[in-house]
Amino acid sequence: MMGFDGSDGKAACRWAAFHHGLSSGDNDHIHIVVGLVREDGTWASNFRSVQRSQDARRALEKAYGFAPVGVVAAQRDFQAYSMVDVQRAATVGQDGSRVVGETDVEALRRLMLGAATQATSEAGYVRALWRAGVLSRPRYAAGTTDVVVGYSVALRPQGDQAPFWYAAGKVHKSLTLPNVRSRYVDSPEAAVEAAATWATYNGVTPAPTRMSVTHGIQGLNRRWSTELPALLD
Repeated sequence: MMGFDGSDGKAACRWAAFHHGLSSGDNDHIHIVVGLVREDGTWASNFRSVQRSQDARRALEKAYGFAPVGVVAAQRDFQAYSMVDVQRAATVGQDGSRVVGETDVEALRRLMLGAATQATSEAGYVRALWRAGVLSRPRYAAGTTDVVVGYSVALRPQGDQAPFWYAAGKVHKSLTLPNVRSRYVDSPEAAVEAAATWATYNGVTPAPTRMSVTHGIQGLNRRWSTELPALLD
């Protein structure tokens, strides 16, 4: 299906399959590695390889009765989080197991949707983000310092850690700036206030909220539950 096995009359590519074991979601899986130099020394084309791999996946799903991944993905209204997000949210339990809590993207999605619902204007939304413990960073149109065309967000960092920024649309598609603006009444006065508010809160770290303090205490409890037994031995 991918044109690597010689079924299309061309020389085959060498390949290997590696059993990777369980993923963070307990899914057993393998990885397939293909050398793009064919056995006759010619190069195999990887043109449209992403689309061709999706076609091959759908054919396998149909042949073996697997749940269609494409259908599940189409039903999502937000971007999937990455392995980096999972690693940042992971802690180690007392038994040495890896425990994944709420990721930054999930926390941002919850806080940002709450702020968007609570606010009655674009400026109010920016202020609501700050009160919720979310940093905001506007993106300006080229050559301007007051025309906001997008924004990124980050959770209030712990200690001296640097903020980990995400484009708003990567958190949830309804939180892109055009979609946020569509929630509120537009007027010249509101636009001026919004521009000033974006500038005022640009990258400003919020004060600790009750929720962030609670999250910090929970983190300390998890750390002590892991390290204290070793100290007592």
